[in-house]
Amino acid sequence: MKKNMGTLDRLIRSLLALAGIALMFVSEWFIILTIIMGFTAMTGFCPLYTLFNFDTLDKKEPPKPEE
Repeated sequence: MKKNMGTLDRLIRSLLALAGIALMFVSEWFIILTIIMGFTAMTGFCPLYTLFNFDTLDKKEPPKPEE
């Protein structure tokens, strides 16, 4: 799996997963969302981003070769 999530995206998903842990006792839907957010934050890969050809990864310019 090629990473397609940037640092800020992963941080936001981690915080949402932590908030989801507190809400898991309210509904089983929060359990599913928490697992998905936690997994994507840990791996840095979001399958939906691949489906829509989208990424938030910071791509730095490769160094220019010296002449």
